[in-house]
Amino acid sequence: MSNLSLDARTALKCHELLHKTYAPKCFPNLVKDSMPETAKLLATQGLAFESRIVEAVKDLHPSWVEIASDLSPGESVQRTLDAIADQSVTLIFQPVLNHSLGLRLSALTGPDFAGTILSGRPDLLLCINRSAGPFGQWIPIDIKSHKAFSENKSSSIFTLSLSEINKVKNPTDLILFDEAKSSNRLESRDAIQLAHYHQLLTELGLAHPDGWGGIIGTDGHLSMGLLTEQNFGVGKLRKNALELYKQEFGEALAIIQKSLARNENPKLPEVARPLFVDDAQLCKTCMFRRSCLSELSSFDGGGDASLLAGVTRTNIEKLPTRSIRLLAVGGPGVPDDVEQKARVYISGIPEVAIGSELDIPVFDVEIDIDLENSQANQLEEDSSPARLYLYGYIKLDRDKTSEWQSAEVGSFADYSNSREGEHEVFLKMWNYLQEQVRVASSAGKTIGIFHYSNHEFVWWRKWVANFADLPGTPTFEKLDTFVANYVIDLRRFAEQVIFPPKKSPVCNYSIKMLAPFANFKWRMEDAGGAMSIFKYEQAIGLDQDSAIAAQNWLREYNEDDVKATMALRHWLSNFFTN
Repeated sequence: MSNLSLDARTALKCHELLHKTYAPKCFPNLVKDSMPETAKLLATQGLAFESRIVEAVKDLHPSWVEIASDLSPGESVQRTLDAIADQSVTLIFQPVLNHSLGLRLSALTGPDFAGTILSGRPDLLLCINRSAGPFGQWIPIDIKSHKAFSENKSSSIFTLSLSEINKVKNPTDLILFDEAKSSNRLESRDAIQLAHYHQLLTELGLAHPDGWGGIIGTDGHLSMGLLTEQNFGVGKLRKNALELYKQEFGEALAIIQKSLARNENPKLPEVARPLFVDDAQLCKTCMFRRSCLSELSSFDGGGDASLLAGVTRTNIEKLPTRSIRLLAVGGPGVPDDVEQKARVYISGIPEVAIGSELDIPVFDVEIDIDLENSQANQLEEDSSPARLYLYGYIKLDRDKTSEWQSAEVGSFADYSNSREGEHEVFLKMWNYLQEQVRVASSAGKTIGIFHYSNHEFVWWRKWVANFADLPGTPTFEKLDTFVANYVIDLRRFAEQVIFPPKKSPVCNYSIKMLAPFANFKWRMEDAGGAMSIFKYEQAIGLDQDSAIAAQNWLREYNEDDVKATMALRHWLSNFFTN
């Protein structure tokens, strides 16, 4: 235990990941998976965004020190110590905080250092009270390539511009920024990491006792708040960020201790078991993902219940068993819906969910639509908002053909990466759909417009809210009337069906998972939202050949998306009708 050095992600890590990491002798044939290419691309974009924020802060504030990443461990600690001790320094980029730093701080000040098993390297330390003790009081700030906060009435944060960072010499200074206070909270994963840094700073004697922390997100502002005012959960289960961190870290530490003991004596019982979590930051990018999926899919001859759609870390604990084979039999404590999901998983045959009636509407003219957006592309110079740049459709007129493969496919695109360009794409699709409704109605035909998930409608409402000043933008009333009369979310119907696994042992309702039931396959092997972010960056780049190739890739990707939606819809109707 004395050699442990646990970083800020420890409390966030899966218990089975910790088990496999700290008890390697129990997994002699374990093979680590490399990071998926799309995850690497996102990580690269995140680092590029972080680098731009760092340079912006440096330009605004002269009193900074950066601890270079290529220094030896000893040099990194010494440079951090020197910066903390320098009264003129208020900002430290990439400081190294650990047991070794604690020993060196103690050697300068005299008090005994109790030691720490914590370590961390926050993106930024901000000194907010230089007069407190020999080294001042510091708060951790991390830079994240996502939105820093979400609305929460029981929490509060202050949002400051980067130029205002150095105005905060003491937490009481935030009173001056009362207009910047809002009922929002930091994201839970970010808040837990900040709580780790605060605990580490506390053990080093460098923390402000109130427990402040901050996140610089993609809006380019500092969202800063008391960790005790970042609340998660409801009722008796509600915990603030510090409480949540202590719980999660305590559980993780217990797993690590048991895993270390099991590593010395493999005959000890298992410390943890794999549990699939449908989260891009967990199972999908984990270095043990294939090993765990293999264990989960072979568990008890039928699979582990966490592979079933809708079975989560929370409700799996209420089941009498995690065996899909046994759950399929039913019995005391097995909910009817879980029994059906398990039965379908074993049989491989989809079923309409208990209590549902699948009745997908059919129209003379059917149009499926899908949009592509830059997803708050982090490589942009100004951290601009996500831009819609491509809107595709597939149109089936049953007077001409009943086969979706013969349907008309088209799209509207703009790669100017501008507000005006985004509006133009929206407007062209809006006008196209209005015209199709007019033509169908004048011919006495029915018409329906399909999309997959509420993602589409959210973007339509953003357009109406944010582009009302530009010509052609409809009102909310006009949009809502149009949607109510003609637009249908196919996912609502898909979720009335229980599907077995197809592409992988995992069951969920993503279009990528369900389209293969209709024997549909995307033309590109790496089709997915993450790759489209990378392709968009190329599509707006200066290299003309790369830009054209990327735009063609995005067009084909979008075409396959709308074809997949129509293919799945037709398959659902035919499968259950026949």
